[in-house]
Amino acid sequence: MKKVLILIFITINLLSFAANYDLDIRLIERDRAILGYLTVTLEKDENPYFALYPNLDSYDNPL
Repeated sequence: MKKVLILIFITINLLSFAANYDLDIRLIERDRAILGYLTVTLEKDENPYFALYPNLDSYDNPL
């Protein structure tokens, strides 16, 4: 019973405090590129905060 109540509590919090995301992506094979747009809709009292972390394990793409 306790696990069910915790699951319901977490679900309600996620639904009530979640922002709306709209992601549009287009693959351009000829140029080997990905073009994308992300629209984030926040509630009135929310402040935007985005953390973009570098991929330190990345390497150059093969040609």
